[in-house]
Amino acid sequence: MSNQNSTIEKQIEKRLGISIATWDKIELASLGLLVIITARETMDVVGSKGVFGGRLKSKKLQRMSRLGFERSTWTDLNVFSSLMGAALLLKGAVDTVESKTDLLSKRNSLKLTRPIRGFSGNLQGFGRNRII
Repeated sequence: MSNQNSTIEKQIEKRLGISIATWDKIELASLGLLVIITARETMDVVGSKGVFGGRLKSKKLQRMSRLGFERSTWTDLNVFSSLMGAALLLKGAVDTVESKTDLLSKRNSLKLTRPIRGFSGNLQGFGRNRII
């Protein structure tokens, strides 16, 4: 029995072959990239187009928006951030499917030992005593 528990614990510790600790690092890195990329894009747009109908333009802010990197580096960071986001969405989808299938298997394994008092129809409300 202890072998079965250790196998289950090993399965719980990994998602899509990646450890939970690594997924946590990916989530934090993705969040950090998202914040930096959003700040950079905001600085670039405000610097080049201004705010309030073109007022408050700033070439200095536009130059600072690159944060010392070339435009190609920012393109690579955008792509990397998108890939991490897609991986996190896939992980979330797998987690959701696993939790729903586990829920459905638990629901199917439940059996009522006696009927519910005063109820003679089905659970969806399509019995003969339907109000709507």
